[in-house]
Amino acid sequence: MSNAQKDEDTYILDAGLTELMRDVDTYIAELSQENTPTRAYSLQQPQRGTPHPTTYRSHTIHRTHNVEHHPSSYQPPGTQSASPATLVEPSFQGYGQYNHSDYVNTYLARTPREKTIDDTPSRSSSTSSHINHAGADTRHLTSPLITQIPSAYAYLSVLSRAFLRRIRALENVRDLFCANEYPESFTGQEAIKMLTDLLESIPEAYCVLIANTLMGARLFEPVHYSQKSIIRGIVFNSPDEYYTLQEDMAENEVPTGILASLLECYSYTCVPGQGGCYSPRCPNKFEVFVSDFNVVDTTISSRRPSEQLLPPPSNSSSNSQLAWVQRVPKELLSSLSKREIARQEAINELIYSEQVYKNDLDTLVETIVNPLLAKSNIIPSAKKREEFIKEAFGNCKELVEVSCALLKDLIGLQRESEFVPMVGDTLIQHMAYFENPFSQYCPRVSLAEYLVKEEQRNNPDFERFIVQVEKTKRMRRLPFRHFLLNPVTRMQRYPLLVEAILKKTDRDHPDHTYLTRCLDMVKKVASQSDTLAEVFKKRVQILEMNDRITFKQGEFQNLQLTDPHRRLYYQGDLKRRSNGIEVTEKSDIRTFLFDHLLLMTKVRKSTNNAAVAHPIEVYRVWKNPIPLQMLHVVTNDTVSHHSSSTARSLLSNTTTGYLHVSSLSFPYGLVPLTFYHLGKRGGVYSFSCLLEERQKWVGAIEEAKTLMKKRSGEDVYEVITLDDTSFRTVAAASSSTKQGKVNCTVPFYTINNEAHIAVGTDTGVHFKSLHRLSTRKVLSCENVTQLAVLEKYHILLVLADKTLKAYPLDLLVSPASNGKAPVRLGQELEEEYDEYFHLFRASEFYVGAEASNVHFLKTKMLIVCERGFEIIDPENLSVGGRDIPDKGDPQFNFVHRQAESIKPLAMYRVHDKFLLCYDKFCFYVNNRNGSLVYRGPQKLPLLCEWEGNPENIVFQYPYIIAFDPQFIEIHHIDTGDLVQIIPGDQIRLTYFQTLNDITVIQGCMTHTQRPEIQSIFYLKLNPQRSNNVRKFI
Repeated sequence: MSNAQKDEDTYILDAGLTELMRDVDTYIAELSQENTPTRAYSLQQPQRGTPHPTTYRSHTIHRTHNVEHHPSSYQPPGTQSASPATLVEPSFQGYGQYNHSDYVNTYLARTPREKTIDDTPSRSSSTSSHINHAGADTRHLTSPLITQIPSAYAYLSVLSRAFLRRIRALENVRDLFCANEYPESFTGQEAIKMLTDLLESIPEAYCVLIANTLMGARLFEPVHYSQKSIIRGIVFNSPDEYYTLQEDMAENEVPTGILASLLECYSYTCVPGQGGCYSPRCPNKFEVFVSDFNVVDTTISSRRPSEQLLPPPSNSSSNSQLAWVQRVPKELLSSLSKREIARQEAINELIYSEQVYKNDLDTLVETIVNPLLAKSNIIPSAKKREEFIKEAFGNCKELVEVSCALLKDLIGLQRESEFVPMVGDTLIQHMAYFENPFSQYCPRVSLAEYLVKEEQRNNPDFERFIVQVEKTKRMRRLPFRHFLLNPVTRMQRYPLLVEAILKKTDRDHPDHTYLTRCLDMVKKVASQSDTLAEVFKKRVQILEMNDRITFKQGEFQNLQLTDPHRRLYYQGDLKRRSNGIEVTEKSDIRTFLFDHLLLMTKVRKSTNNAAVAHPIEVYRVWKNPIPLQMLHVVTNDTVSHHSSSTARSLLSNTTTGYLHVSSLSFPYGLVPLTFYHLGKRGGVYSFSCLLEERQKWVGAIEEAKTLMKKRSGEDVYEVITLDDTSFRTVAAASSSTKQGKVNCTVPFYTINNEAHIAVGTDTGVHFKSLHRLSTRKVLSCENVTQLAVLEKYHILLVLADKTLKAYPLDLLVSPASNGKAPVRLGQELEEEYDEYFHLFRASEFYVGAEASNVHFLKTKMLIVCERGFEIIDPENLSVGGRDIPDKGDPQFNFVHRQAESIKPLAMYRVHDKFLLCYDKFCFYVNNRNGSLVYRGPQKLPLLCEWEGNPENIVFQYPYIIAFDPQFIEIHHIDTGDLVQIIPGDQIRLTYFQTLNDITVIQGCMTHTQRPEIQSIFYLKLNPQRSNNVRKFI
């Protein structure tokens, strides 16, 4: 290892230790000072006859580890009297010419605080005038005397690391307007302040040069709001120009190299302050000291080749970059007023900046877009390549055409006459076509940035392509991001440029009306673009959030956050509560409310190598995501995890399911907030938060549910109440009778064609007319479990206590006047008679398992039993039934090898397939051979998995409906998408029948407001939704 490398490693450690020991409060106080303290030994001129201070010299650079002499806090010796700090006029060429060729500052207003190397008009051809603009006083300069400087910062890596640490420390002491978009942003004034504090012997003017060197080495770059810095390619010592560190730059990724002028001279007798020695590269020579920052050809970056450190090529020959007053004859200037001259300068600024903008658009198209289209090795898939370019770069070629047409006419105005009388009429003609191109491109730029970053992260070839493109001279050392955002910044500048011309235009000038109209037009386009941009920024926020979400091993779920319609309503941290006791703060749950679900996560810091310097937050999913329709919020502190009364309390509000109670008794100023997740994957999650925070959560959930309903339209099924007053589970206070639990219902029509329903309960059978409010008990019998009506014969079948009985329906509807109970058909008589007759010949068959349901097909019977589904042919009982699914078929292993037993519930024919419904999932089989129907490549064969634990499943095309005790879930029969959830408590199916394409579904649930009452309802299909369904999750 070389001595220089060893010295660099030593100073890296020393600089790090010194920075850690530095007093933060003192540092913050220094930031607030407006003037940098005088550094007497920076450029002081020694008195005659006064010896120079003691100088340490050896064959290597002298190192001292005392804090007083450490480069990070260097203090020169103070034993010698010093004259006021002076600065000599340097005589270097090139830098002044390059900076002087730009015209942007002619338009931008200047302030006393805005100090750059070339911000004031030159007073002579020497470079001293440029240095004066950086803040140094040149009125008393005499000779080029450079004194001792901290040589450790001659290593570019040491200087860069120290600069990084100080800039990142600013995040904790102040906040910039662009901090959200650029977390590590800072002003030009702050950057120069950092360098003057680090290089205590270097005047502020040269710190600006060093800042340009660091920016040329890609340590930082201007943000897209700082157009002046972007166009000029230099650092401005101004509080109004903003810069940002390279994204995710670690301290081991900083540029490396040597700033030779900050080293000591190799000549033993050459000391700072004497003007240098015989060596042509003596750093104590003033011209050598300065030229090192003009062209840093000795610096090699570890992140990019040395050509990136060179300044952009000079374009001083271009008249468009000259100020208007420098291009026109003096006779013309003398004939114009100062106001008119300022107006012409503003017009010239508009034309020049439009030319720069158009050139940048050409660079984007010709160096990035077109090569991407032509080279198939960067993005191999042609389809993906075209879609990527369409999404990332949009209509950039259309923007080129618009800008080219405008620039052509503007340059034509200047060529016609050195004095441009009117420009507003030309602008209006072209800005009328601005709305469509800019409104398409500008709002999507945040999404384009995200797509580019993702492609760089996932595609090494694309990453190398971008790096190589950024090396080209045409990119002017600007990052690719600048060209991508260029139309956005241009649209933001158009109102400023037009307004600058308008301010210098008299009201009676013919151009004033045009310019006013033009300003209104461009402001409208800019405002429209900004409004649309918020939509895409929110989408990018969700996409970036999706990238940070992780799951426990084996628990991955598709959250569908990449859906373009996704929306984030609210997010925040909630404190967990266990049995009413608040747990530690580290267990806070970061919760996100989207338009389709609620997501609860634990925040972790990323530990990968790329994020060591800037760890990012990663969201580990804590519990199952809660679909919005299965989410209920409870604000009661007494929530039972195992009681069905929980569901009743949740449904106290039929729309949102909220229960509001007093929280005054909750300690520590916090209030309870409980999320209830319906279904087998759900649970009760208790949190505590401030009252204001809870109100925000409840309001956000209400808004999300309301907008979800508007977005999806009307519900697929409407719940129509048949009776919600008659059937009590407990006796009323004024009566000792109760109707008992409703077990079954059956609709029928009387002989007078009046619609009724028969209701079977634990205490008997009740009739209710759908046109009357009264309900009448017609039979007293225990445990009625099933009812049926033979309408042709007007007979009511009652299954009670496993005994089937038949009653004449007409007598039940119109009882005898004497009040006697109707006589049931087939009752026992006084004498027994045995008489046999045969209407049908009975045939017996054996299933071999307990059957739970029977379905009748066209020619066969379907038996639902414990072991599955069996199809029986009544015409050929000797053959036996066919089991579906086949246990010997390995494609049904997912059914037969379940860890927990599954229960078959129903089977329905859908077109040419059978839908097999279990209590956990459902899937299709072919009706001919019983083989499994796959839904597509890389997809599970399941149509859907139930959210709950259904006890009954019914079918009405095109939906499959599952009845869980807490909710009814409805899925589409083709896609399996969950389209509706109907919440409730103690829900059960009481009647289902499909006859002549007419399906009737009736059920019962606990009343939402009165838990002692049972509500009987039926599900009415919305015909408008049957063909147009939007999924919820």
